[in-house]
Amino acid sequence: YADPVNIAYDLYNIYAFSLFNLMTGSHLILVDIKIVVEFPSNSTIQISSTV
Repeated sequence: YADPVNIAYDLYNIYAFSLFNLMTGSHLILVDIKIVVEFPSNSTIQISSTV
């Protein structure tokens, strides 16, 4: 969602805890910027709070 008070330099950590099939259920979908990222289990990704 879009929030006007988000700070561009603030990062969020997203961690995939459980085990799952990499080919069928491992995607991080960023709708607003139209990006799909493969996100395997036991991985961490950081994204800006403005995304």
